[in-house]
Amino acid sequence: AKDRKTFTDEIAHLRAQAATRKDQLASSIKEKDEAVSRWDALSKENVALEELVEGLQMEVGARYDSGFQFAL
Repeated sequence: AKDRKTFTDEIAHLRAQAATRKDQLASSIKEKDEAVSRWDALSKENVALEELVEGLQMEVGARYDSGFQFAL
């Protein structure tokens, strides 16, 4: 009877550990998915900012050129 209780306790302990690991895995997967989603959003934002900078550089260049022509 004592051995049976020991085995039953061990099984319960292992099941609890398995449940904990399952929860940890689910949490890690959720964190990974959130990180990927955030990376995608930041990547798109970065592209938009690069396009904005490029547009501003072209505008500054055009204004500089027109100012230079005016000086001539």
